[in-house]
Amino acid sequence: MIRLAAWVFALVALPVQAASWEFSSALDVSPEQPGVFHQLDSAGRKHIAVSGDTVAVIWEESRAGATQVNAAFKLLSQKVFNVVRVSHGSAPVVASLGGGRFAIAWEQDGEVWVRVAEPAAPGPPLRLAQKAMQPSLAVLGSDVVAVWSEEVDHHPRIRFAHLKREGQSMRLVGIARDVDGTPPKAEQLYPDVALTPAGVTVAWEDRREGHTILLHAFSRDGKRFNKPQILNEQPPKRSEVYGKGTGVARVALARHGVRGVAAVWLDKRSFLEGYDVYTGFARDGARFGKNEKVQDEFGNNISQWHAAIAADATGRVAVAWDDDRDGSADLWLAWPKAAGQWSENVAMSVASGSGQQSSPAIVFDAAGNLHLAWTERDTPETPTRLRYTVGKFLK
Repeated sequence: MIRLAAWVFALVALPVQAASWEFSSALDVSPEQPGVFHQLDSAGRKHIAVSGDTVAVIWEESRAGATQVNAAFKLLSQKVFNVVRVSHGSAPVVASLGGGRFAIAWEQDGEVWVRVAEPAAPGPPLRLAQKAMQPSLAVLGSDVVAVWSEEVDHHPRIRFAHLKREGQSMRLVGIARDVDGTPPKAEQLYPDVALTPAGVTVAWEDRREGHTILLHAFSRDGKRFNKPQILNEQPPKRSEVYGKGTGVARVALARHGVRGVAAVWLDKRSFLEGYDVYTGFARDGARFGKNEKVQDEFGNNISQWHAAIAADATGRVAVAWDDDRDGSADLWLAWPKAAGQWSENVAMSVASGSGQQSSPAIVFDAAGNLHLAWTERDTPETPTRLRYTVGKFLK
């Protein structure tokens, strides 16, 4: 295990590090306030995005028993975030539209909404669905797509739609469609979506087997999806003692390379150890290869939580999560060293140590810098604060 030293934006001598990343000093996105609790736990963990020279962080905030969605923006060159209230609601996500603009989606009163946002002000909201929850977004050029879980005939199912930005507004293109052509007989939840020149990849939690599995489906034209396939590899024998399956949770997707998709999720196939972090890669967005375990042997005997992934068109990949292998909830980072091989896990000193650091959200910018947002609190009983840092890879 290696701890990453903070990278301060100043002309100071830095010690030689065995790790390959250095991070800036942490900034407050939203400071600690009495009775206020921040959450970064939406489908796909898409709580941070970079658009041109602007970074945006979006979160759910609970105060006085009510929840609201807030967004914060800052120029990459600045150190202070400007916070804008988006709406009352929960489960927000954000995606870059380029040019300093963003698309944001969220749940509100049992409905899913989307709007354009920029530091000056958000655009008008557009309702995408009723009896719906857990949205996620993806953008490629001028193409914008959304997925969510919508209750139809008493079972939540995954729905998909094309969107188009027109100035400060969003509009629905065509109609929303089912990703799974077979009407579900059990819950379909927590979807995420990735968009590449090859097509659209959607993944979600599915309960049709009597336990949670991850399914994914692919569409070349964004209209018809192929038959869903299982993403998480199944053990040869299921335990009669511990139920029908091993359990998985919270898949997240990101574009990887020109036409590929990377996935990360929490997997309990080694049930005595709790959740582990696993990834999978699809070169064409449709067919995923062998599952790869991310955390190293030092993290094998404890549970991992809140796995997030960042990837980009150049092939960069990073995975972050929190675990308490060192006695406190810290943020950990890993990245591929070679095909099927992952780096030693490293704890970011800017987001580890005393207190509790959890719920990371990560994204790469165009220069390959890794932007990170997370929640932090001194004790389990104290209010939270929302923090931010940016890291550079040391070649």
